Amino acid sequence: MNKPIFWLVICLLPITVLSQSSLEKKLESILSDLTTEDKFGYSILPKESEIAEFEQSGTQLTVKLDIPIYFLDHELDAEMAEEVIEHFAVPMSEFGFYTVFVKAQNEFGLYFHLSDFLNEEVTAYETVRPNLDPSPSQQGRKGVDLYSDVQPIGQLNGATVWLSAGHGWLYDKRWRTYKTQRGNTFGVVEDFSNIEMINYHLLKYLYNAGANVWTVRERDMNENEVIVDNDHKNGTYQEIGAWETS
Repeated sequence: MNKPIFWLVICLLPITVLSQSSLEKKLESILSDLTTEDKFGYSILPKESEIAEFEQSGTQLTVKLDIPIYFLDHELDAEMAEEVIEHFAVPMSEFGFYTVFVKAQNEFGLYFHLSDFLNEEVTAYETVRPNLDPSPSQQGRKGVDLYSDVQPIGQLNGATVWLSAGHGWLYDKRWRTYKTQRGNTFGVVEDFSNIEMINYHLLKYLYNAGANVWTVRERDMNENEVIVDNDHKNGTYQEIGAWETS
């Protein structure tokens, strides 16, 4: 009765060792990718970063990194932390891990989650003064298109409104290319639909109400663009009068 069990255990041992070895190699490969500089000389983590150890508990994996303290205290931001975590987490499903924690060592030798090293900026908000200006006369005024020469007088005259459609194109440090922040969901890419609603509708409503409207993202839908560099030696750009570099 014991013999089949004995041989079963013997056969499983090499598989366990092989899996552990493959996991360790994969983690080292991931770290190497994080510390390798791209063509612009940028890497997500400093090249001195190392894997101290990793711990397994069922389907949970904890990776402990030794990262230079200066980087953790002064350079690590939320985007970098997210990239590092995703870099380790995504490939780990093939090893049966569905919860992955990434920790780093502080100056006292204690390991904490990467998010614990992020510095939260405190923003001071000014009290908004009430708008007690009288409403402008609407007599003889009507809504016009955004690109009209004459802006309407409305309830928002004198007000400045900034609009941010959110999302958009960003540089993916993991794949080293540009991508949208949101993927295609049911045929809709949020990065595109948001900016269309802002540009085609909300922006015009506010403009027609008399507001001075600015957009965080480019509102011109024209794909043709010319960038003029005033410092280019062979360019045709010229400055007349007294100008200062600012």
